[in-house]
Amino acid sequence: MSFSPAIEFATEGAPLVVGDVEHVQHWTGRHDNGGGITIIYGGIGLEKFPKELAQTAKVGGKREKKFKSTEEADRFEAELMRAFLARHPTAKRPSRYPAYSRWFVGTENNGIYAASEAVFEIDRKFTSDLSAMTKRLKGDLAAIEFNKKHGAKALFVGLQGAGPGEIANTEEGDVLVIACVLTSDGAPKGLVASLGTPKRPKVLGSIELQGNLVVYPAAFSGLELAQHSWKTAAIVDAFSQNTAALGPLHVPDQSKPGGAFVRLQPGAYSYGISRNHATKGVLFDAIWLWKI
Repeated sequence: MSFSPAIEFATEGAPLVVGDVEHVQHWTGRHDNGGGITIIYGGIGLEKFPKELAQTAKVGGKREKKFKSTEEADRFEAELMRAFLARHPTAKRPSRYPAYSRWFVGTENNGIYAASEAVFEIDRKFTSDLSAMTKRLKGDLAAIEFNKKHGAKALFVGLQGAGPGEIANTEEGDVLVIACVLTSDGAPKGLVASLGTPKRPKVLGSIELQGNLVVYPAAFSGLELAQHSWKTAAIVDAFSQNTAALGPLHVPDQSKPGGAFVRLQPGAYSYGISRNHATKGVLFDAIWLWKI
């Protein structure tokens, strides 16, 4: 088994997505995937607000209200804010955290307020492909369908923490290895090469691949990846710009590559993990995909 020169990458600790560009183009990452937005709010005097805002006459506690669109959520939040500020006209957010969801009335100390001085809070949450996938990823590795409308599916790799790693494929394009560093007392280089020709790990599942793959942090959408790495509007157009079998991918706010693009033979692939490999003071796990 002969591997190509590995691509060194680094991650901030988010799971990795490994998938065909035809599927990953539908991946929205940490962004709203259109599943609705929920406003979560609470505060002093909320029970005295109009019923459409208070929802209940119960004193204290938080309320939730779900909306289908960002526009609806924005209108409701603006109405809430007007009502809260009318009741607490001197309320402010901490100068150290101007985007904080809580508002306070009191004395600021070093840019923050005491928790007891909070008078109201407005926050929002939305469904994203990343949050939905994280709930479904029960182990370290799983193939998950994330968009039923388009039949989009990818392999997701849970990581134990932020750190470096390597990505390499065989010269035949029938095996992909992702080495993820666990601990390091040395330079994390030559990880894949140090594997030699190991016994393949236990099969955890399989996935059908078309062959043009990307490996990168799942927090970013396919659109973000296309725009940042290739300056294109669609990730499916990116592979036409480069004929290499393996190359680095760059993600926002990071100088070192955050992953790689890979060309593999199309077909069905098994996947699994071999653990606790050691080389030159570096301990790492290896994620394997091999053609069936």
